[in-house]
Amino acid sequence: MTPLAAGFAVLGAYVLGGVPFSLLLGFVLGRVDIRARGSGNAGATNLGRVCGWRYFPLAFALDFGKGFAPLVLAMPALAQARMEHSWVLAATVMLALAPVAGHIYSPFLKFRGGKGVATTTGALAALLPLETAVAAAAWFAAFALTRTVGVASRSSFAAPDRPTKRPSWADSACFCPRWFCTATGPTSGRISGGEGPADQGDGTALRARARLLEQGGVS
Repeated sequence: MTPLAAGFAVLGAYVLGGVPFSLLLGFVLGRVDIRARGSGNAGATNLGRVCGWRYFPLAFALDFGKGFAPLVLAMPALAQARMEHSWVLAATVMLALAPVAGHIYSPFLKFRGGKGVATTTGALAALLPLETAVAAAAWFAAFALTRTVGVASRSSFAAPDRPTKRPSWADSACFCPRWFCTATGPTSGRISGGEGPADQGDGTALRARARLLEQGGVS
């Protein structure tokens, strides 16, 4: 893989990450814009709230694949070039980060999007599957205790890594999407503000968002 090819791969990963699968599923399955209902988010969790939780696994799997596929497809070429070129670490980090950025700042939704949790999980699973399994266990444990998706997601990112030796490039490649999702996601700093299934607030903000959506003023 050449630097130019890596650049195109990163761009493709960003565009793929920007495909709003949950929003499209809402239109197809429920004939509804999920951004105007529930938490107002365009992600898989809000699709479950609005259209039914039976659709959540499909939406999560599609968003997971956006983070997983680019790295898995590029990994053989990156592994071959890693021994010869110093830019491979940067390419690996960018391939992990690009679909997460695309999901959160979708080019198809005026640079708005979902929280990026499923896409981040896919990127991490491609790089370090065992550590991702530990994080998934932390997610389910936190959700069972709190019944709040936002708290569970933050808990999974805070889960300790498996104590094993691994190359330094893997640490860098995994830290970046985890930090980016946690620090810049639309729900950063407001874990409980409408993110839990039972916590929807007074609905004022959602009604205002719905009016703007009808006028075409908000993505």
